[in-house]
Amino acid sequence: MGYAGFALLLGPTTPYWQLLPFLAVATTGAGATMLPTITMATRTLDDPDIPSGTTMINVLNQLATSVTTAAVAVVLATALSSRLPATVGDGIGDLQALPTADRAAVAPQVSEAMQVALALPVAMMAAALVVAVVVFRRPPR
Repeated sequence: MGYAGFALLLGPTTPYWQLLPFLAVATTGAGATMLPTITMATRTLDDPDIPSGTTMINVLNQLATSVTTAAVAVVLATALSSRLPATVGDGIGDLQALPTADRAAVAPQVSEAMQVALALPVAMMAAALVVAVVVFRRPPR
C-alpha cells in the first residue's frame, strides 16, 4: 500500500513531506512482515531444525530483495531510455550531468519512469498477498 501510494503521488512538483508517509508505511510494513513470516514458516519444524529454517528464510529474503532491486533498476533504466532517448544515451548518470534548468524540464518524464519502475514491486507484493492468503487458509500439518 505504501509503495502504491508513493508511486501514484510521485510527480515533478510533489513535495517530500507528502511522499514521506507512504515510504514510512512501506518500510514499516516490510519490517513488520518478517517475524510473522518466519513464525509461520517454521511452526511445523522440529526444534533442532528451527535455526536452519530461519536462516534459510533470511537468505531467501536477501536474495529476493537483491533480485527485485536489480529488476527495478532495469525497468527504470528502460523507462528512462524510452522517455528520454537523447538525454540518457550513456546511462542514467547522464541525468545528473544535466544543468539544473534541463533537469527541471525532464522531471515529468523522470517521474513517469519512476512510476513505471515502482509498478514492479507493487505487482510483486500483490502476487505475494494472493499466495499468502491461499497458504494461510490451509491449516498447519
